[in-house]
Amino acid sequence: MTIALLIGALLVAFLLLGKAADMVVVHIRHIGERLGIGTVMLGLMLGLFTSLPEFALGVNAVVNDAHGLSFGNLVGGMAVLLGLVLGVSAMLNRRMNTKTQKGHAPFLLAYLFLPLLLGLDGQLGIVDAVILLLVYPLLAYALYIGHRRAAGIQISFQPHRFAGTDFLLVLTGTIFILLLSNGIVRITLELLSVFNAPEFLAGFLVFAIGTNLPEISVAVRSWKRHVSELSLSHLFGSAMVNPLLLGGFALIDPIRLNVGVPYITLAVLMGLLFIAVLAFCRSKDTLTRKEGILLVAGYVVVALSQALLY
Repeated sequence: MTIALLIGALLVAFLLLGKAADMVVVHIRHIGERLGIGTVMLGLMLGLFTSLPEFALGVNAVVNDAHGLSFGNLVGGMAVLLGLVLGVSAMLNRRMNTKTQKGHAPFLLAYLFLPLLLGLDGQLGIVDAVILLLVYPLLAYALYIGHRRAAGIQISFQPHRFAGTDFLLVLTGTIFILLLSNGIVRITLELLSVFNAPEFLAGFLVFAIGTNLPEISVAVRSWKRHVSELSLSHLFGSAMVNPLLLGGFALIDPIRLNVGVPYITLAVLMGLLFIAVLAFCRSKDTLTRKEGILLVAGYVVVALSQALLY
């Protein structure tokens, strides 16, 4: 295939991936609403399912021995979610209520920074993987307990309220995601061989946006329906899954990292981005349009630093 055809096929595959993931998200939301799950916890639950593209691509990257692609995708995804998408959401909504998020935001953001910190020794090994895998359920449980106490949220299993169609469409969408992800990884590896581009950079700049199309879709839907709290909790929930996935992939096969100037720069800038998110969330319990613009600018700085240094 020619380069133009490969790029075209990659774009079409990403669009189809976004559509498939969006279908899963819509019907998972239906199931969540039937369970009577509150907005905040529903957003965290959606975060798990909108991360299906990252999971599928990561699995295929491990199979094809392309760890850099998955690492760049997951780390870049955190920058996309909390810089680009959160910033644009704040700009669209003009003002987002962060009162329900500010209490656990420090712990959540510290968890997001943990993979970069653990990778300073040049790899994410088995011990690092275990740490990342253990912290996630503890953090998720703490968030659930906190929101249940604050808002009286209680998940109750009511099988008679489920629709078989929702489950069937979730399963169908998941299968499509896995198949499309395999094709995307194979096409990308072929393109990388042509351009001699680093796997990490492709994952960070291209995959991170392509695999977060479902999150972008949910953010737009939340803005149109004036439910900004769903968008915020969903973005946090989705970002939380990325360190979990890194832990899972590192447990299967340790991820070797090139810790040089680009990596150190990335760690510093990502740390500053997370600090900015924390400061904005805790400032008057709102995220304003101006702060959203600053978050988008922060993402641009992070992305440009990696593009210029690699």
